[in-house]
Amino acid sequence: MSAREMQSATPAEILVVDDIPANLKLLTSILADRGYLIRPASSGQLALRSLAVRLPDLILLDVKMPDMDGYEVCRRLKSDEMSRDIPVIFISALDETQDKVKGFDAGGVDFITKPFQWEEVLARIETHLSLRRLQKQLETQNAQLHRKISEHKQVEEQTERNEARLRSLVNILQYKCDSVQDFLDYALDEAIKLTESKIGYIYHYSEDRQEFILNSWSKGVMEECTIVQKQAVYQLEKTGL
Repeated sequence: MSAREMQSATPAEILVVDDIPANLKLLTSILADRGYLIRPASSGQLALRSLAVRLPDLILLDVKMPDMDGYEVCRRLKSDEMSRDIPVIFISALDETQDKVKGFDAGGVDFITKPFQWEEVLARIETHLSLRRLQKQLETQNAQLHRKISEHKQVEEQTERNEARLRSLVNILQYKCDSVQDFLDYALDEAIKLTESKIGYIYHYSEDRQEFILNSWSKGVMEECTIVQKQAVYQLEKTGL
């Protein structure tokens, strides 16, 4: 699809900034006739207010304006994360190389000197709009790719956790224990390693007495907790369960 076809399918919005009413009217009229959506602004301050409401696809910015020149407007745009990627084309009667360099230093993508050759102006606008569309497409594709990679990593991590759980269960079930207590101690150690917990416990619950009776503490409990004498029995009503 050509730039002109893309333009007709989704009209680009252009903010035109010029303090001279005749210039602003002419730019607005010609660009609107070409199918662009135009937002005029007669000063730098009005341009910034307009940008705060909605961001355009491209900005045509006059350099010499009384309240705030185009260079300063552009610098402010480029310092704002929301508007820094909007292409800015300077329009000016200034034709010195140093003026153009200043415009590029401020963040402009192009510098068009008055009087205009309209076909050249329109061609440059379409070129920068096409580049901006391509940039957005690449950003979207990169975001989708990163999301897919992230989702893939999450699936891998979940698979690894499931495999680790299965290995722990197999290890516990195949453990050759000397006693029930030996088996419980081994199972608790496996659970501690699997969950990467610092401490763990095994309690037996007595339904008749509504008590939790300590069976096993993990090896690190006494190291992590400042307990002088461990309690072996807890009443259900006092556990907070």
